[in-house]
Amino acid sequence: MKFTLGEQCKAVQSVKAQSSAAGTVEGDGVDCKGYDQALVILDCGTVGVNTTLDVKIQESGDDGDADAYADVTGAAFTQVDPDNDDAVYIGRLRTGSRERYLRAYGTIAGDNAALFSVPIVLAEAKYPPQSDQALAFNITE
Repeated sequence: MKFTLGEQCKAVQSVKAQSSAAGTVEGDGVDCKGYDQALVILDCGTVGVNTTLDVKIQESGDDGDADAYADVTGAAFTQVDPDNDDAVYIGRLRTGSRERYLRAYGTIAGDNAALFSVPIVLAEAKYPPQSDQALAFNITE
């Protein structure tokens, strides 16, 4: 039996689109159970003058309840500033050997705000159909 892309993938927001001033943004945990890959997307809008945005990925076995989130080695995006903002950056993780939950963690430093979001697309469902999301469209030809 062949499964559609919509049945093998699931998109989840870790950080919803927002404009954030200096400080940190802890994304929501994304449950990766049943998926072998995660495509992490940093969708960056305007980063203010004299401001930087650093986004990394963290993992936890229980969404931070008893197992605190910890950085995933090597899972950090290039620092974003006014010279390279208004862009989309992509990272990929194999989830099979990772802890069950992933989240994005952003740090904004400087004088102004940064506009960004971080959706995570889970892929390669181990037991399709996995996704409970309705497709907005499905063009096959």
